[in-house]
Amino acid sequence: MAAVPTFPAVFLAVFLAVFLAVAVVLLPPRRAWADARGTTRLRLPVRVTTSRQEVDIGLLLTEVASLLRAGASPARAWSRALGRCGVVEGLDPGDDGVPPALTELGVPAVTLTWPRWEQGHLCWQLPVRGAARRRLEAAAAAAPGAAAACRLSASLGAPLAEVLDAVACGVAESGRAEASRVSALTGPRTTARLLGGLPLVGLGLGVLVGADPLSFLLDGRWGSVLGATGGALMVAGHQATRAMVRAATASACGTDEALVLDLASASLAAGASLPGVLVVLGEAVEEEALCVVGRALLLGAGWEEAWEAPGDPVWRNRYASLEGCLRPGWEDGASPQTLLAATAATIRAGRRARDEEAAERLAVRLVVPLGACHLPAFVLLGLVPVIASVGAGLLAS
Repeated sequence: MAAVPTFPAVFLAVFLAVFLAVAVVLLPPRRAWADARGTTRLRLPVRVTTSRQEVDIGLLLTEVASLLRAGASPARAWSRALGRCGVVEGLDPGDDGVPPALTELGVPAVTLTWPRWEQGHLCWQLPVRGAARRRLEAAAAAAPGAAAACRLSASLGAPLAEVLDAVACGVAESGRAEASRVSALTGPRTTARLLGGLPLVGLGLGVLVGADPLSFLLDGRWGSVLGATGGALMVAGHQATRAMVRAATASACGTDEALVLDLASASLAAGASLPGVLVVLGEAVEEEALCVVGRALLLGAGWEEAWEAPGDPVWRNRYASLEGCLRPGWEDGASPQTLLAATAATIRAGRRARDEEAAERLAVRLVVPLGACHLPAFVLLGLVPVIASVGAGLLAS
């Protein structure tokens, strides 16, 4: 009589089958392999693509400014610069001066889509990892600032080339800062993922060495109690680490604060008054409260009264640097441009220090769910069932 496969053997076979299927789908995007003679040996009907083109926003703005100075129209300058970056749609600027393709670059990249059948091939858009993903994140973080610069030029009627040159470095730095922050937190985030899978790894290793931990965990007695406790600890540890990582990697809302100061400096260089700077800056970064402050100053309100007009202390605190830089120009007639540049540099230096501190703090805080949840879950799910199963087998023999 043929032997009936045990449950661990069936589990292992299913696991290997799923692993091989995923490995085949995740193969590099090559449709054929050729030997040394150049003859085709194998073809796969799978086409793997990434999410979008990688664009350096800072270089893009510099190229557009150069084309504008060479006599190109804004539509042709954007079309030529974006076309050289591999972008083929949404090249013509809208009424606000922003090309739709630039707005699209500010949307976070799609992490994964379901496979679809197109032209006889299975097309799958895979998540981008490593350096390529950091470049996409940098472009997504810098694109809103570039769009704000375009809207600022359209509102002021100032030459677009001068505005883009004035903010190109700040826009590029804004994107690099976001990518550097994510990169600094890559180590702690990877540690969190490994900790979350530690109990399942122990359980799988137990199955591979020939033990039967699943029978112990599903016996309906103490084994099931230990399994439920380990599962609850694993879920609690996963939620705790996920909350810590989310808090450490949360992005700031709105346009970069230092870039707002660069835009204000560019507006002053274009000849705008302080109230006019606040109005066009609010339109550029889509902050209606800044427009309210500018209009209040135009109507004759005092500085404090104008900045209290929006009635939102949290908003005013977020733009405290901008208020502090422009106040001497309004009350004493001093040029605020030097102060704007120095404050923007200070903000960027402090941001880098805070990102490094956040990464180090997260690495230390992950010790708490490790000791309180992940390690006990590993013992309950990965060690105790294996030891009990092996011990029961020895006693039975």
